[in-house]
Amino acid sequence: DIKLNFSSIANPSFKTSIKQNISEPSTSIGFDYKLIGYRAGKERGSVIVERNNQSFVVQQGSLLENKYKLISVNSKFAIFEFGGDIFQLSTNLKLDN
Repeated sequence: DIKLNFSSIANPSFKTSIKQNISEPSTSIGFDYKLIGYRAGKERGSVIVERNNQSFVVQQGSLLENKYKLISVNSKFAIFEFGGDIFQLSTNLKLDN
């Protein structure tokens, strides 16, 4: 039998490219996408967005139009990042009556 012994990690550090003030995302004129669908999961999510009658499917960690990286997707928001700026789209898909 092989026995593995793992020691605990002392002083772990985590790094992220997301700014800390995520509660105030940018509303850039160039980021005029409309979220039309999403799939949020524990490990990986995806969104369907639309702009100028063109639809795009983007998986978490991938780029939207080779520019905006999809950082996370949950039941409230889809978070994108570009050049240190954060952009969010609401995932509330209530139908307009």
